[in-house]
Amino acid sequence: MIEDGVIIAGEEAWQLRRKQLTEVRIPPNITAVLQSRLDRLTKMERETLQRAAVVGRVFWETAVIQMNHAADEPLDEIQTGHALQALEKRELIFRRQTSGFAGTQAYLFKHAILHQITYESVLLRSRPIYHKQVGDWLAQQSGERISEYAGTVAEHYELAEEKPMAAELYEMAAQRSQTAFNVENAIDYYCRSLSLLADSPHYALWQLRLQEELGQLLLQQVRLVEAAQTYMTMRFTAEEDGDLLLQADAWNGLAKIQQYQADYVSMLESATHAERVAWLVNGEAAWVRGLLYKSVALLQQGDVEMALAAVSRALETSQRLNEPELLTLCLQQACEQQINIGRYGPVDQYLAQLKGHAVLQDRLHNQPGLAFANRAIGEIYNKLGRFDKAVHRLVTAVNIYRQLEDQLAIGYTLNLL
Repeated sequence: MIEDGVIIAGEEAWQLRRKQLTEVRIPPNITAVLQSRLDRLTKMERETLQRAAVVGRVFWETAVIQMNHAADEPLDEIQTGHALQALEKRELIFRRQTSGFAGTQAYLFKHAILHQITYESVLLRSRPIYHKQVGDWLAQQSGERISEYAGTVAEHYELAEEKPMAAELYEMAAQRSQTAFNVENAIDYYCRSLSLLADSPHYALWQLRLQEELGQLLLQQVRLVEAAQTYMTMRFTAEEDGDLLLQADAWNGLAKIQQYQADYVSMLESATHAERVAWLVNGEAAWVRGLLYKSVALLQQGDVEMALAAVSRALETSQRLNEPELLTLCLQQACEQQINIGRYGPVDQYLAQLKGHAVLQDRLHNQPGLAFANRAIGEIYNKLGRFDKAVHRLVTAVNIYRQLEDQLAIGYTLNLL
């Protein structure tokens, strides 16, 4: 009504021009109200606001100026500045006190719905071109801080139909989220990255890496159905690409899920596949993991001697590999299986080896390996009912994990206390 001249805004008082009330258009809803305001903008103001909407609800002056290079009817820097001032005066946008980037003014759309309506008015054929320019501008402005803005930049490249570039940045955003222990965000970014590569078989190795990371995160969140789907997709991708080692990793991932689900028949089948495929390519670490899962499944189905034989073979192989955490897993499982079947004689022997392994990790200054070994010893002591010794080992592990700032490991270990 102010823009239609019905209300006159004064410094001390406002005036109502009653005679013009009959000419006022009454929009049926807030969307129509905002659309009517857009319709009353000058061409220069409307085009500037549309380009700003492509950037986002928060946008930057120099980004809008750069977008003029791809416009059918470009505005120069002075015209863009005048248009932004006019839009600010109309209270459609506001200046922000902080920018985030040096040398440019940041603005904010007054309403989220105003931003949405303005964006929807941008021509469909122009959107990909504009989004590409915004992505390029954000990447350039971010510089060494690109990982901070990776998710936002990736969205623009995705809308610009620059799929590989968007997928790479979504992966970067996922890794940053993992570092910040924001697992849900990381899962979302990995899913976005994979969706962009879905129809690109020449990116198979890239897809496999993302699928493995995603599967592990879904397992951490106990989202077992989604994790199983991810590992099955990973297995199919690896088969299509002819990558036997990653096929074995996928089978092992499925075996771990089936262990959570107490589906020991399927677990034995998956672990056996992992063992056989890994053996074909001499993938000893994957082969050992397959044997460990196979041992658990066999024991749960009552085949004690075969279970013990499998874990013994896994332990023998792990002792010559340079993978401290895998050796810890083998020694821990060897101890726990003996405890489960009531044969306590060999437990002390395996436990002594595990303690010696922990001492070695300490001497080598391998803090993650030391923490993992102490946690494993603590879990074994818990099973033996030696709770005072268990507490000592688990507290030691927690303290190391705190130094490493590994929040997930801290949480898991604290649950054992």
